[in-house]
Amino acid sequence: MGIPDRETYLRVARRGRGTPLPRERRGPVFDLFEAYQAYLSREGLPDWADIPLYVLEAMDAGNVPMGIYDAILIDEAQDFAPVWIRVIKRLLKPESGYLFMADDPSQSIYRFFSWREKGVPVVGRTRWLRVPYRNSLEIFQAAYALIQDDPALLKSIEAQIGMHIEPDLANEMLRRGPRPEVREFTSIDKEAEFLRGEIQMLLQEGVDAERIAVLHRRHSGVRRLRERLKGLDVRVNTYHAFKGLEFDTVFVTQVQEGFSSNDILSEEQLSEERRLLYMAMTRARERLYLSCKGRWPRVLEPLLDYADRAVRA
Repeated sequence: MGIPDRETYLRVARRGRGTPLPRERRGPVFDLFEAYQAYLSREGLPDWADIPLYVLEAMDAGNVPMGIYDAILIDEAQDFAPVWIRVIKRLLKPESGYLFMADDPSQSIYRFFSWREKGVPVVGRTRWLRVPYRNSLEIFQAAYALIQDDPALLKSIEAQIGMHIEPDLANEMLRRGPRPEVREFTSIDKEAEFLRGEIQMLLQEGVDAERIAVLHRRHSGVRRLRERLKGLDVRVNTYHAFKGLEFDTVFVTQVQEGFSSNDILSEEQLSEERRLLYMAMTRARERLYLSCKGRWPRVLEPLLDYADRAVRA
């Protein structure tokens, strides 16, 4: 956000953190922040989050040139913090510079700021691309069911553009394919056994191992899966690591990990987990498998109308 001082921090609105932190508890937080900044300065250590602020300071001092680009394209603009946008705007030619942003608020998995907070006036200059070309219709329908009625996401989009935009799922350009498969397992061992067998079958059918991805919510789960799937040469990593990528076949495993404590998650936190799973599911172009240990999480039941559910193993 580029908050410059204590007084600004004490009065600024804090969104997306569940219960807002009251003013009397913010003082000690800022004390800790200042102590941390002093430590960095004393040790000569940069902090990645401070890099944009250093750049702005260098621009103010005349050490970094400004106004040098005719046009800048930002991809994945939904993940850009306001201070990043400030740097980019200064790099544009002030009178004639052209800023083009590709943005999907449904995939805001790192942060969520309105365009007003980012200092970019987009009202009346936004074009919505309503056809999800990456996925088959069946995969996208299941993924979209997760976020379609998400109150926090709808509220954020409404604040940005003043309306809710529905995808065009009747478009004849959409590919068709098999429905996603949902499977419940009584143990991690049984889930890993299924994954190995299914991947081996896909490889025998001629599917390139590089076009198969196995996703897990946690790094600890990724380590376990890599050990169990050793020798298959498929990609195994966290949801976050596959952002922006696509694969013919995707296995999203242990989906209960993000929702096992949904009874104590705030509306914003639950929305964040839904968007994260939505992003993971939409990495798949042709085939999508979703699996969990135990019963399917209640909060994910909307997607079951668009998936084939196997008998629990």
